[in-house]
Amino acid sequence: MGFQIADDLLDELGDTQLTGKSARRDRELGKSTYPALLGNARARELLAELLDRGLGALDELGAAADPLREIARRIVARAN
Repeated sequence: MGFQIADDLLDELGDTQLTGKSARRDRELGKSTYPALLGNARARELLAELLDRGLGALDELGAAADPLREIARRIVARAN
């Protein structure tokens, strides 16, 4: 879900040069995206909440889960 929200936000707000695809293409196609349904600000909030919950779920695994934590953070922070 977090990956999809991040992808939707990139489509809506991302730099075409970085993403490699036309900005706001999903909107032009009339797709139901998280930003379209919730607004950009709420979609960002939900993405942050999901990241926090996901990272929290990994707490009991300790350092062994560090690679998973890094993947989750990169999904949220990616620019393309």
